[in-house]
Amino acid sequence: MNTQLKAWREIQATLPAKRAAVYGAVATHDGITEFEVGIHLGWNINSISGRITELKDAQLITKVGTRINPASGKHVNVYKVVSDKLF
Repeated sequence: MNTQLKAWREIQATLPAKRAAVYGAVATHDGITEFEVGIHLGWNINSISGRITELKDAQLITKVGTRINPASGKHVNVYKVVSDKLF
């Protein structure tokens, strides 16, 4: 098993279920918004935004930019996994 996959599994094992699901969605995309996480998981945005905040506070994910949300036309944050947490 490669080092990155092993580290990802170890992180997931320490997170509560909803937080782990959001982390997994972020980890499997090269930049993702809260709206896109909601689509990916089939969840309401209210279930995601708090988990994003928790993951940012734990320094497991970070904001890497913004892009336009096609549903609202507004700029929204784009998140990625903090790569140094995987090694």
